[in-house]
Amino acid sequence: TEELIAESVKRVYGDYKLEVERGGENIVIDFSRPWKRISLEESIEGVLNTSIRGKSREELREIASSLGVEVRDVRRGKILEKLFEKLVVPKTTNPTFVVLFPRDISPLARPYRENPDYAERFELYINGLEIANGYTELNNPILQYYFFKEEEELRKLAGGEAEIHPMDKDYIRALEYGLPPTGGVGIGLYRLLMVLNSLPSIKDIIPFTITAPEDVKLVSEELQHLLEYYLKLGSNKS
Repeated sequence: TEELIAESVKRVYGDYKLEVERGGENIVIDFSRPWKRISLEESIEGVLNTSIRGKSREELREIASSLGVEVRDVRRGKILEKLFEKLVVPKTTNPTFVVLFPRDISPLARPYRENPDYAERFELYINGLEIANGYTELNNPILQYYFFKEEEELRKLAGGEAEIHPMDKDYIRALEYGLPPTGGVGIGLYRLLMVLNSLPSIKDIIPFTITAPEDVKLVSEELQHLLEYYLKLGSNKS
């Protein structure tokens, strides 16, 4: 991901440093490698200037509430994610890989080998936008079933308001047949083009945006009359 984007920028613009517009001001994004890597919790701590490791869900919720961030979701990871979106994302300029996402908001990702409270997942942020999301696929059907059941219980606790992945028994069955070690990443090309071209809305870059339906006449009135005439002839013959 890093090599693909950095070298593409260099090839197209002739430099790793690119001047773009953001909020009415010109800023410079430096795509030079290596890109910054930081854990989600470390990025939040850098803004708060205090440690949040080991803090309970209730303690994190109090911190979030004091900052005007209301989180109805009962998962500790979701509170951290909302804090991250509020405090960190808007301040990102240069490409930054955010790693070690909480496992409870990454049910399809493999738990981090050194600490199962986290997931082997990363997201890439450039100039205040999420550009990519990638993770190691969880290919253990028993563990995946447990995570889905865990999500169901959390949904009950949240009264159905939480953004939680539903139980997918077909997916569990597919995993039982076997999935080799797999990882993947999804890169938001339209978002990346937004950043590179200083565009404020993704609608400015998508070739075929979703538009409201309108009453469009597909044929001329003359042709419509001709069609009706032949239809009438056919019905008379029958």
